[in-house]
Amino acid sequence: MNFDQFYTKYNGKYVEVTGRPQNQCVDLANAYIRDVLGKPIIPYTNAEDFPSKISSYGTWVKNTPTGVPPKGAIVVWDFASDDVGHIAIASGVGDKNHFESFDQNWPLKSKCHFIVHTYTGVVGWLIPKGDTMLKQGEYRKYNGVSGELLVHILAPPVAQRVLGNGWGSNLLPIRNIVPNDCSGIQRAFDDYAEAERKKEATYVNKIETLGANIRNLESEIASLKEQNEALKANPQVVEKEVEKIVEVDSTKNVLQKFVDLIKSLIGKE
Repeated sequence: MNFDQFYTKYNGKYVEVTGRPQNQCVDLANAYIRDVLGKPIIPYTNAEDFPSKISSYGTWVKNTPTGVPPKGAIVVWDFASDDVGHIAIASGVGDKNHFESFDQNWPLKSKCHFIVHTYTGVVGWLIPKGDTMLKQGEYRKYNGVSGELLVHILAPPVAQRVLGNGWGSNLLPIRNIVPNDCSGIQRAFDDYAEAERKKEATYVNKIETLGANIRNLESEIASLKEQNEALKANPQVVEKEVEKIVEVDSTKNVLQKFVDLIKSLIGKE
């Protein structure tokens, strides 16, 4: 059995191998070890403890900032928040920020399915002996929107970009190979791309508006600086402006006293 046959067999189902507790992530990993690798299972072992017990099954690769687990690799998580961890089978689709894997019990109590992860908690992955890398021109089968469909990966570099900014380059070959089955997927991809374009346009508009506001403030500050320098250069102008203010203030005081006098006279009558 190969990887494609494995996920076709278990996708959307629970798989149990070692007994209790049932339907755990390690059950899926053990089923993969048994059915695909043809190796002895690792019973009664937490996911985070698998690396030391499966090292003879292939090559262990530590997670790095640029690493991407290839198709068929057994990926292991080790979380500081628990003593259990997680384990899944990489699909070969991903980039340095995200990757897709075939999981059980992620999220909790979920059946076997494909899901996209970040690398948070990932300690590394085991690449089984033999060639499990995605091959050029390979067809991969999914349970899509309208049933099973075949996705054609042109080459491994394309697959590595499928979750990054370059994923849109895969739309055309998908549509050309199976246009009838891919219509639903195509619409979903198009809707997602359009939503991302609108978000980008909104961000661009906000940035442009902020830039314009900053430029206006800079212009006002420059103008105030020029006025300040002009006043410093001509102290007589400042003195005259002060005299005007004092004169106006004095006039106001005189008028106020006159009004008070009139009111007092009227009050006496």
